[in-house]
Amino acid sequence: AKERSGVTIHYRREENSPIHVVRAQAVFKNFEPIDFVRLCSLFVETELMPKWFPGGIMKKANVLSWHSKYSKVIQMHISLGLLPLTSPRDAIVYGNGYHLPDRNAFLISSKSIVDESSCRYCQIPKPEKGVVRMTTESIFFIQLVERNVISFKLIGRDDLKFRFMPSALLNYIAQGHMPFDLTRTIRYKIRNFEGSPWEEKIRERGEY
Repeated sequence: AKERSGVTIHYRREENSPIHVVRAQAVFKNFEPIDFVRLCSLFVETELMPKWFPGGIMKKANVLSWHSKYSKVIQMHISLGLLPLTSPRDAIVYGNGYHLPDRNAFLISSKSIVDESSCRYCQIPKPEKGVVRMTTESIFFIQLVERNVISFKLIGRDDLKFRFMPSALLNYIAQGHMPFDLTRTIRYKIRNFEGSPWEEKIRERGEY
């Protein structure tokens, strides 16, 4: 495990597999209960995710289907700026949210749609020319532990679809830079929430 600025990160590569697994957890202290809703809004407002996702990796996020309050089909467009000569990636996932009132928590999960014909909510587009379709799974668990303390945990499993993983990218993943940057960005966005597009969305929707 690695720890940086209060973020604990675990990384492993599944044996004989291209899948990389990252787990991370952090505790946000000196926050207000409203910050719990603000944090959730960063994930619920799919099309705004490129505005805060670290490293400029996510270039665009499209909602292909929003078939229930907490369920969507999402297409994410990924650019690996760390490796400028690599092809861009995309991923199409089922995204689901689960409100857990007995635990003062919200769980968000996403999982790639591998069989394009299996989606009953919308037609799954083919990757554009030159784009590689990757697979990804993730779980985010956000819990209001105390009145001013929020617990944030994540697990991610990704197959970036490289024949040979570039050493620079492998080092970036293994050192936990992505979850560390993700957590740092979340803290910053919540602290500077006033006047943000997420605040406007909360006013428009009235509730989550």
